[in-house]
Amino acid sequence: MHRLLGLVALVALLLALPQVLNDYHVQVLFIVFLFIVLGYGWNILSGFTGYINFGYAGFVGLGAYVTVISVVDFGIPWYAALVIAGISTAIIGTLISAPILRLDGAYFAIAMLSLATAGQLAMSSDYLTPITRGGSGISFFPALSYTEQYYLAVVLAVGVGYATYRLAKSPADSDCWRSVRTNSSRRRSASRPRERNSP
Repeated sequence: MHRLLGLVALVALLLALPQVLNDYHVQVLFIVFLFIVLGYGWNILSGFTGYINFGYAGFVGLGAYVTVISVVDFGIPWYAALVIAGISTAIIGTLISAPILRLDGAYFAIAMLSLATAGQLAMSSDYLTPITRGGSGISFFPALSYTEQYYLAVVLAVGVGYATYRLAKSPADSDCWRSVRTNSSRRRSASRPRERNSP
């Protein structure tokens, strides 16, 4: 009962904050909850499996680019652009993971850092400047107000946090992540397709 009352009080507080704070403080809270969402993703990879991923920010930047370009250049609604960015980043991450996950320890960290650096240089290169606008970036003014952005970030933080909690409490998933973290050979085999036994 006390836990339920505490949860209700927390939800009420989160809903009421934009009504008593100015736009600047609401925007700061939006950034805070956005980084909470990013922290959950880092925790799954580095916390549960033990992979030190210095290229994590590169995928965040890629998703941001896809979202903004979809909205500004193609006129796609922001909510559809978020979905497109998530799918695109997931596909690219899956393709990269096939060779990268065969590495271990410092080799994996260095490889991901190199990919992130290469991606940053590519986005500001002369070849992609017509698309990414190079170092000047893309002028983008979201259709959502500061309050709406805040509520969206809160919903994402709560949803991703709950999903992470359920994954951590799942016996199968937690055992799998623990075994990957403690056994380097299983890390390297994570990216290898299973061989089927011949009849």
